[in-house]
Amino acid sequence: LLLGMCAITAACSGASSSSPTSPTGAAFDVRQTQARSGTELPFNGSLTATEIDVAHPPTLFADGTAAGTANQFGRYTATFTAVVDLGTGTATGTYTFTAADGDQVFATFSGQGVPLGAGRASITETATIESGTGRFTAATGTFTIRRILEEATGQSSGSFAGHISLNN
Repeated sequence: LLLGMCAITAACSGASSSSPTSPTGAAFDVRQTQARSGTELPFNGSLTATEIDVAHPPTLFADGTAAGTANQFGRYTATFTAVVDLGTGTATGTYTFTAADGDQVFATFSGQGVPLGAGRASITETATIESGTGRFTAATGTFTIRRILEEATGQSSGSFAGHISLNN
């Protein structure tokens, strides 16, 4: 069950900021991103998440929300769902990221949870950007999320890094 919770945590994490859609102090300029369309851009950010897990052995279902800041979004919010195999601790799922301006990125992922002891787990999710809206309409790319889950609360925090190509 601990490994299953780790996997679910990997798929579902998020703690929201007090104002997730407000601008941040991070350097973010939509015009710069649009000017580099078709170019592979870095896609990096922070993430805090909260998830609710429902176990139906041998599967666990997770739904969560997340928030953070990212170089291509500014401040963002996200939702995710995951299906975890309790026997192996592996998970598959989806993320929807919503940038500060309302544009969205849709991604699928596979993940793995590893127990750290003391009710904590290390989650690694490898995501593929499938599409988006607004300036991300034809987006593609990959990124990896690494986070630590507090199993008792369903809260996790971490970061992600990869690349995004806007292709528009």
